[in-house]
Amino acid sequence: MSRNFTHLYLGVLKARNWKSKEKRMRRSVAIIGTRGYPSYYGGFETAVRHLAPYLARNGWDVTVYGRAGAVRLDDPTREKLVTSRNTPGLETKSLSTMSHGLTATVDAIVRKHDVALIMNVANGFWLPLLWIRGIPSVVNVDGIEWDRQKWGRVAKNVFKAGAAFTARFATRLVYDAIAISERWERDFHRGGDFIPYGGTTAASVDPEDGLLKRQYVLLVARFVPENTVPQFLKAVEPVAR
Repeated sequence: MSRNFTHLYLGVLKARNWKSKEKRMRRSVAIIGTRGYPSYYGGFETAVRHLAPYLARNGWDVTVYGRAGAVRLDDPTREKLVTSRNTPGLETKSLSTMSHGLTATVDAIVRKHDVALIMNVANGFWLPLLWIRGIPSVVNVDGIEWDRQKWGRVAKNVFKAGAAFTARFATRLVYDAIAISERWERDFHRGGDFIPYGGTTAASVDPEDGLLKRQYVLLVARFVPENTVPQFLKAVEPVAR
């Protein structure tokens, strides 16, 4: 993950010069909305796996909220300065994120963190709790979940409502794509910070037998409509000409 990615997040968290409410030297951040640290499931988890240690090494007390059984605390690369904390929730497709988000938010309020970094607008419903307690929130909105075909009508409405709460109560928003920021500007009249995901550069390796260097394409993606795999396959040949 590029240093620029983590440095930009650090800049957002420091932008308002939020001061610690407790008598402690280091500012504290609660990261809410992922499966925990370190976890290897998806994009948010990958981002937090790089971001949490970076913040901890740059003077922050970092607590990453997660779910029991979803992290590898024995990972030898785990940064010991990062606190991993699990809270209960309902393990169902439709309620898992929101229920864990609620219990994590309540715990973060009790522990009086200085700022909360929230992943996923489904947790937007709990932002008023942070707002009432005076805890600033930075929300990575991810994609336009209410447009995704994987969700039914009720789930889409829940995501749209969560986005509306996010637009109303979040202190700052983070977008990982310009198109997403433009959509939020249009639908919710909220600007934010554009922070694209970085990546690690792998060592150069020789291709497997039957492949020629720089003459093949690798696609790594879940086969869901939003990843436009058929369109990608159709585009490969004309783009390569």
